[in-house]
Amino acid sequence: MANYKTMQIWVKKGHRMHGYFREMCQNAKNLHNATNFYIRQVFTGLTQEKELQPLQREVLDAIQKHLPKMNDNQLSAYKKKVEKEKTKTIEKQKEIKCNLFEEPSKEKPYIHYNFLDALFKSMIQKNDYRSLPTQSSQGIMKTVFQNWKSFYASLREYKVTPSKFKARPRIPGYSRSNEKEISFSNQDCVVKDHSAGIAGLGVFSTPMCQLHCWLIVA
Repeated sequence: MANYKTMQIWVKKGHRMHGYFREMCQNAKNLHNATNFYIRQVFTGLTQEKELQPLQREVLDAIQKHLPKMNDNQLSAYKKKVEKEKTKTIEKQKEIKCNLFEEPSKEKPYIHYNFLDALFKSMIQKNDYRSLPTQSSQGIMKTVFQNWKSFYASLREYKVTPSKFKARPRIPGYSRSNEKEISFSNQDCVVKDHSAGIAGLGVFSTPMCQLHCWLIVA
């Protein structure tokens, strides 16, 4: 079993990396709230009886607009995987499935992580997603979806045994802080000659260990 260690490094104001990390934490908060916004608008818009509110309509229209491109990308990725499998011997070939996305409905008023990740990638103007390294963006989104997974579980239990709860479970809220923590994978961080840094931005610390992940807290 691998033995991991944690090292805490304070990057204070005046350090040349402070501004970068602060901006990344602000972008992390923006993406956290953007992810929550899309999930909320779909869920509330498709589970209510009254007419859709403008923001709910905006999100559902965006999904309808970008869904064909999302599925084109899925189909393209599927074909590439199929061609790759053909280069292997028959014994080693795996069955590849083409998983196309479906538009959320009143029967299924939910969007999952892969759906929203594909939507954000299709929306070129969605700067909140592209303002961070890809794996950092995906980590933030997965955290939000985990919050919603817990909400759905509580809601199901509430419908079966409401006496266990003081009130109906509330949907996950938005972050009110100016920044959120962000993690960087070892694809975005570099260790060279016992010094750690961000790829393309230079060195800022000297840990004597192998780097696996950084968690940045503003």
